[in-house]
Amino acid sequence: MRAAEIAALLERHRFRFTSERELQEGVALAFGRASIDFVREASLSGMGTIDFLVEGGVGVELKIGGTLAETTRQLHRYAGHPTVRELLLVTSSARLGRGNELPTSMQGKPLHVARLLRSIL
Repeated sequence: MRAAEIAALLERHRFRFTSERELQEGVALAFGRASIDFVREASLSGMGTIDFLVEGGVGVELKIGGTLAETTRQLHRYAGHPTVRELLLVTSSARLGRGNELPTSMQGKPLHVARLLRSIL
């Protein structure tokens, strides 16, 4: 499954959460219902731990807070891992959710943004 398809799936879903951990639980349930194979809290050997690594190499990172600079550095680091073929940022942050402040690719790998702005409690 491609990052754009996963983004569309998640944007259609209504999540109820007050923390990133609760959002992570909801995303795991949505993936399970859609029969999407994934690894949660996937270690990217020295480059950090991404929230989800979906079969086919889609790295999914969830953010409900944090700065644009922090998020950009984190995603750039993940993009450097050979297992990651595409990146998907899933966010409820108005700043990060605009997406126009983030590049469309990092290290030659597509970057997509799924906006969950209407889903937060």
